[in-house]
Amino acid sequence: NLYNGMKDRTPLITIADHAPSQTRGTDGHEDIDNWEEAVRFYTKWTWTAARADRLAEWVRRAYKVASVMPGGPTNLRIPRDLMHEEVTGTVYTGQALNIPMVLSPNAQEVERVAKILLASESPMLVVGPEVGQCGARAAVVELAELLAIPVIQYRSFYCDFPNSHDLWIGESNQLAPWINAYGKPIDCWFNMGARTIRQPYREGVPMIHASVNSDTIGRNIPLAGALVGDLNEVAKDLVAAIKSIASPEQLRQRTVERRAACSAHTQKLLAARMTAGRLSSGSPVPWMRLIYELRQQLEPDAVVVE
Repeated sequence: NLYNGMKDRTPLITIADHAPSQTRGTDGHEDIDNWEEAVRFYTKWTWTAARADRLAEWVRRAYKVASVMPGGPTNLRIPRDLMHEEVTGTVYTGQALNIPMVLSPNAQEVERVAKILLASESPMLVVGPEVGQCGARAAVVELAELLAIPVIQYRSFYCDFPNSHDLWIGESNQLAPWINAYGKPIDCWFNMGARTIRQPYREGVPMIHASVNSDTIGRNIPLAGALVGDLNEVAKDLVAAIKSIASPEQLRQRTVERRAACSAHTQKLLAARMTAGRLSSGSPVPWMRLIYELRQQLEPDAVVVE
């Protein structure tokens, strides 16, 4: 699970007890030399506490390191004898532990990527979990709408783009139907916060990657554009750059055909999903029928909590 947390960049804090300080290193019960090495590969930070009066400090550090983007697990091990000591420690608010990572991308690179997107006749925007982690959904929606870029959702534990939007064509397995419907091959692939894609859509297609994690940028494939920064800032800066290059009328002329084609395609897909849900039956109730009934009866702005 530490591995899963590291792969998904989950801010996970793990705390465990340990052999008493007096017997550490003697190969005693629940003791092993250099145990930190076992978790070091899957954590951003790992530590063995040595003093009870500093436990609050180390717990705070575990939270800070885990939560700073890109997130990941931290591990704190506490010798058992320290847990029996009575100590006092300062407790801070959660806000005091929050380290904002409002990192703006390189301005020149933003302008260059904006020009690539404007020149593209059939771009594709891939969104991943970093969009949700950065709170960038609204800015990404604005960017997609500005250029009428179709959107697919890469594997994620968030909903990184509203799946009822006219530009949302589905997940990666629904890419081919859109290409067939539009009639133009993708000529620009824009990855915003998704796991690094190993192979390009096809040879020669410009690939752009935006991520808060510099380690993933250009890791497996050559890139036409690379934007490192908070994805909310990346999307907002791209919107501003595009608006500074092209007038509203120029943007309308460049996107009107693709916007209409994508809307017609996604509305057709939505209608098919609704029909499948309405016609589904059985016991237990099929999930698609349940979703269909919920869609008919819930208020438009209802929030469903899992």
